[in-house]
Amino acid sequence: MQDFLKERNQASGSRLFSFIRERHLSPSMDDWPPGVEEEYNIQARAEEAEWQRKGSELSKILEPLRGLPRIIPVVDGYDEGGRPLDRKPLLPKARQPMLDYLESAPIIWSEPGFDKDEFIPGEFDVPRNYRTDGTFIWSGAVPHYLGKHNFRPHRWLVRHVFENDFPTIDVDNERLRRAEAVITGVPASDILRLARVYDGRDAEGQPIFDRLMPISDTFRTTLLDYLESAPIVLAARGFDEDELTPGTHDVPLTFHTDGRWIWSGAVAHYLRKHGIPPEEDLAHHIVHNEYRLPEISDADKQRAVAVITGP
Repeated sequence: MQDFLKERNQASGSRLFSFIRERHLSPSMDDWPPGVEEEYNIQARAEEAEWQRKGSELSKILEPLRGLPRIIPVVDGYDEGGRPLDRKPLLPKARQPMLDYLESAPIIWSEPGFDKDEFIPGEFDVPRNYRTDGTFIWSGAVPHYLGKHNFRPHRWLVRHVFENDFPTIDVDNERLRRAEAVITGVPASDILRLARVYDGRDAEGQPIFDRLMPISDTFRTTLLDYLESAPIVLAARGFDEDELTPGTHDVPLTFHTDGRWIWSGAVAHYLRKHGIPPEEDLAHHIVHNEYRLPEISDADKQRAVAVITGP
């Protein structure tokens, strides 16, 4: 939009000059022949109407993008040897706080494996993920390069963090969906989040639950009601193994949705049997809904199945 306004202002400024030059007129309108000034005004109004039409069309195109976070460029370009162009390093006292900020943001997209480190040929250790603070989105390469090579993040992100004095990141579900829409190209209103059952695995392959949210008996019961009452959109016969009690097969092979989130039967199972709450974003979402399931359409259920089963 800024480029459009700049072009429009330049066109407006050169309109009178071009009119005078093409007709060999005096710079002063007072010296123009009768009727010429009116001819100029008619032409100016027609051109201005065309600019207004273009501006209206551009606004319609940009409207879906308003409020969406911006993706941070990892590098500014490459030198002749294919190495990223240098950036001024952060001061030592700012480096760790910036790294903590970048790595504390929620992950909105990830996939297994690693990308190549563009500073060390042949080394593949760059995480394949994207994070957001609601204002900007950055790939796993941004904190990786800062931590490993002291490669400064893009100036937009640095200025945003510094000017806001390293704010605490708190991204609500709506802003998460908008960020996911930017990365995936799917409209934010259509994005469904798939809840994690656990947060990783240790060296022995055992589940890790990194959830410090306190949970009372009343809250636990309310969460269970919500999780287990949501419609089942996909199910299989039998039961899966409880990974916290090996040899016991009592985990439901089901998936539920409320139209915004999808979770497996294991989420409610581990809460009911072991007191392990769902991931915090899902719990906050349930609280935000006041523990009441919304109306869930057939289209919502079909989209949930598509997310679960993949392409």
